[in-house]
Amino acid sequence: MDMTANTGGVVDRIVSLTDAMPKAMARVARYISLYPERVVTYSIVDLGAATQSGQATIIRLCRQLGYSGFREIKLALVGDMADQRLLLAKREVSTDSVDIDKLNLAIQMSIQQTSQLLASTNLTEIAERIRASTRIIVFGEGISGFCAGLLSHRLLRLGHPAFHIEDKRLAEVSAGLLPADGIALAVSSSGLNEASLDFVSAARKAGRETMVMTARMDSPLAKAAGHVIPFQLPGALPLDGSMRHVAPFVTALEALAGSLSLGLPPR
Repeated sequence: MDMTANTGGVVDRIVSLTDAMPKAMARVARYISLYPERVVTYSIVDLGAATQSGQATIIRLCRQLGYSGFREIKLALVGDMADQRLLLAKREVSTDSVDIDKLNLAIQMSIQQTSQLLASTNLTEIAERIRASTRIIVFGEGISGFCAGLLSHRLLRLGHPAFHIEDKRLAEVSAGLLPADGIALAVSSSGLNEASLDFVSAARKAGRETMVMTARMDSPLAKAAGHVIPFQLPGALPLDGSMRHVAPFVTALEALAGSLSLGLPPR
């Protein structure tokens, strides 16, 4: 499997269909998209408990995706992830078994593709809105939360009032209390994170500006936000704890920083 392509038939299909699904089914679909490496180890009972969903909902989702049952969708997920997970290849993890050249190529290509995406993004308009804001709340979870911290730090160093909130409930409440020129800025590589969706939705409900940095332009989060700053994953959605997508994220972040710095006096 080519690591420069988005993985996964299953994950990509779920992302493209999630918006049209009933709420309960969409909750299961988002969980599978976010945590495929967990789902392949689950029984249908485990997945139901993790998503607070009934087995009938899970079966309906499998059939809507073209699989006869939960076992079949798990096998498809394993096939999608096989090239990413050395464990599934049953190889001993060692420095010799890690293909550094392949990893290097995948990351370089993701940076190049990120640059192409940014070329068609109106960073100037986004920068103008950030400059005009008196309060920017930044939120993300997991590794995207780590990236949200980098984003907040970069904006602060450029002189913009950015605040990274890690608690999802506090972030949601704060988004609804932003001043008239406030901005809710979410980071989510998948664009499927429910806490980030709640955060952006709270800001939109209050009539505030919303932005998102994501690797999935067709995701529910990207569609919900007023402005999207895209970046390209080096392969599939990252496994838990993977830092692969940080490099293209930083590329997008520095492009934004560059737009914000235009016209500023030298230090």
